Amino acid sequence: MTPADVLEAERVEDLAEAVEPLAIVAIGFAEHGRPALLATAKDSSSIPFGRTGGPSEPSFPRVTTERPWPATANLMGDAVDLGDLSVAFPFVQPLPNGELLIVGGRCRPGDENASVVAANGARRLSFCAGDGIESVQTTRSGDIWVSYFDEGVFGNFGWGGGRGPAPIGSPGLVRFVTDGSISYRFSPPSGHDSIADCYALNVGEDHVWAYYYTDFDLVRIDHAGSTRAWSTDIAGARAVAIHGDRVLFFGGYGDDRNAAQLGRLDRSDVDDLRTLAICDSAGRRIAPDLAVGRGRCLHLLAGSTWWRVDLATLPDR
Repeated sequence: MTPADVLEAERVEDLAEAVEPLAIVAIGFAEHGRPALLATAKDSSSIPFGRTGGPSEPSFPRVTTERPWPATANLMGDAVDLGDLSVAFPFVQPLPNGELLIVGGRCRPGDENASVVAANGARRLSFCAGDGIESVQTTRSGDIWVSYFDEGVFGNFGWGGGRGPAPIGSPGLVRFVTDGSISYRFSPPSGHDSIADCYALNVGEDHVWAYYYTDFDLVRIDHAGSTRAWSTDIAGARAVAIHGDRVLFFGGYGDDRNAAQLGRLDRSDVDDLRTLAICDSAGRRIAPDLAVGRGRCLHLLAGSTWWRVDLATLPDR
């Protein structure tokens, strides 16, 4: 690789050190500041947080874990005891006034898989956020944006199919407020397809961005709910960051799993694309376990190490 092919990421910190002697269960990157962390005792790490299971339901993932696990939240460096939780596939995000949102990625109709937790660790309220959740991101004002993969859009696990309630995630992207009510359902711009699977979500301060299957359009949503779309030639990216007219996609299918593509937003397309490898300061390629876009930043987690690429710091070309 030449220097022109490399995008250097900033090493921020080892997040495991923030929760010692506990083990991290879930990480929720925020647009600003440190991420929210959900942790448990290391001797609880064998709990199957996300395995499929149950002899009566071998093809479905767990809604809850086999046994409760002791949970601790770490928000802005402060640890809060949450007591015992049974959430499988957990997501965690900060909310205003020191509150915390914890969401389980799978649920049956009638389950309340989202909880708002007060600053002292007490559960303030719970609600159903739907099944098949792909991503959860909150804003500093308390909006809760939830995106869904195909099972959450089309229904499974008791949702839809003429036998159950319509999936909450059928629009592919939904905004909740902290009382659990829905304040927005995604509708695609004219001439563009609806969401079948939302591959990447980026909730920024000014706009929300969704990149989704089947056409892999990139859609911007403003505060009023108006949408604008850009077509892309990129398939399968799992994170996207945007600053001005610059856009960075991360991931793809096959050999492109850890590739980054940097481009510009034109009138209706993403143009001027070039493929880059994201590396550390020594030129070693970073292969993250998790990639999340928030505003202008791409956050990468490799092991427990947090890396960040800030589009605002990249030289213009």
